[in-house]
Amino acid sequence: MRFVYAIAAFIIAAVMILTGLAQRTVFLGPSAVRSDVTVSGENPYMVIDGSVLTSHEGQQSLTVTGADEVFLAYGRTADVMAWLGQAGASYDRVTLTADPNSDTPIQTTSATAEPVDRVDVDPEANPDPRGSDLWLSETSDDLSALATMSVDEDKSVLIAADGVEAVPGEVKLSWPLDNSTPWAGPLIAGGLLMLAVGIVLYILAFVHHKRSRGPRRRGNPELTDGSGRRRLGGRSRTRSMVAVTGLGVGTAIVLSGCSPAYWPDLAPTPTATGEAEQIEEALEDAAPPALTGPQLERIVVKVSDVATQADADLDRSLIETRFDGVALESRLASYTILAEQEERDVNDEDKAAAPEAIPASPVKLTLPQAVSGWPRTVFTVVNAGEEATVAPTALVLTQNSPRDNYTVRRVVKLEPDASIPELAPATIGASLVPPDSSFLTIAPNAMAGAYADLVENGEKSEWAEYFPEESDALRESIATNLKKARESLGDTGELSSEVVAGESDPVAFATLNSGALVSVDILETQKATPSEEGVTLTTSGRIQLLSGVDETTTGVETRYGDQLLFYVPPAGSEEKIQLLGFSQDILSSKEIE
Repeated sequence: MRFVYAIAAFIIAAVMILTGLAQRTVFLGPSAVRSDVTVSGENPYMVIDGSVLTSHEGQQSLTVTGADEVFLAYGRTADVMAWLGQAGASYDRVTLTADPNSDTPIQTTSATAEPVDRVDVDPEANPDPRGSDLWLSETSDDLSALATMSVDEDKSVLIAADGVEAVPGEVKLSWPLDNSTPWAGPLIAGGLLMLAVGIVLYILAFVHHKRSRGPRRRGNPELTDGSGRRRLGGRSRTRSMVAVTGLGVGTAIVLSGCSPAYWPDLAPTPTATGEAEQIEEALEDAAPPALTGPQLERIVVKVSDVATQADADLDRSLIETRFDGVALESRLASYTILAEQEERDVNDEDKAAAPEAIPASPVKLTLPQAVSGWPRTVFTVVNAGEEATVAPTALVLTQNSPRDNYTVRRVVKLEPDASIPELAPATIGASLVPPDSSFLTIAPNAMAGAYADLVENGEKSEWAEYFPEESDALRESIATNLKKARESLGDTGELSSEVVAGESDPVAFATLNSGALVSVDILETQKATPSEEGVTLTTSGRIQLLSGVDETTTGVETRYGDQLLFYVPPAGSEEKIQLLGFSQDILSSKEIE
């Protein structure tokens, strides 16, 4: 009967092991579902709709071939169509058929993008999609391109060559299938364990059979132990059985424990937290953020690279691709000064400094505008390094149209004690406060004028009650610079000064406490004139290099631009308006006619 048990164990082990192996071999399903798309037309773009990409679960893998150059990117469907619509481009669109049971559920149609409203730009500008700030991710290569992504239904893929040549004609899509066999591991492990049990039962049955055959002659004393038990090859049967059992268990562990696909997943299913559910509900009801955190990080790197190269080469055309407004005007003035001082061979100790570098990382704060159309604006803070002595840089960037890249509108160095109020998360974004909003202590479109009046009149200003009583760092800097300029003129000249609101529109992002981060410009104009007729004024430093005037009998007019960032509390609050940061730069200098 013991042999029967052993044989039964062997049979059960064989069935379990073979069943487990069969699940991983002959019965194993495909690892992916694949679909091919071929386009024979001559349109320069192809769009693969989000419904196609999400028609199967799992990450989407795309392989594109059929052209000398291949470009592949994905972004929000609305952004992709807006980019195409800016020029009314023709494109091939890959969508699902209306019949889900069709043998060919994916179809390709040719279309022309609907023009985007309110976009006043050259429609032919930047037809090549490479490098656009709209894309969540992009890849390009010669002959072929491969991308693996996890996109939602509201995302689409854009495929092109160079925007002029016909789109690459062959696209292969694939989605991974779950071909895991969670019971293969337990079956193989259990089968090996039953095999070990069968071996043990067989040995026990054999020993019992030998003992039951009647009286045995005493064996060779050299092959017996002290208890009289017979030994086999110097080892007892008991030890042999233990060794066989251990071997079976060890083999089971080695063979069946090597892959998670062999075992059931017993991890608990994650559930959304209350905060996550609130964010998801807010995203459903609100306009989407202008961009994502990773998008902004890539854009900041691009801006930093452009600024670094343009500053080194004094390249005016290059810097204009990523800067605008006072931020651009100040850099162009700096390039003129730097080029002129090299021409004049100015001593090193007298040379003007290069513009402040734009750090590439790390991005510490991301606040995109929640908006569907254009223009789009984003506020960010980038650290220049880990050292506490290096002031973080705040940037305000704007994208004017789908095919335009983001340009730096303002560059501000934050104050050491600057405290930015709580802001909306980057996944939601924030709305821009209307310029004439009455829900703030001072409306955004009045902030520049109010602060300019405060600089001019101090505590006598009608706006003084809204600001702290003590003077801030910018007002002190302006007063110090004016004092030095007057001292340098001495009795030979007179200096007049005027501070007014800048020409650029304010940018105001709402904070969670109903206040706003408000970014504005102010302009300082200084006029140095001779104290009396016939007196000649001598210029020096940046004024001399920028104006190109060494001596003048009429005087020199110099403009400075100050880029400012304020926290403005809500109306009715007892808080004061805080200057969070600023940058001062010379913009122009010319001889008075």
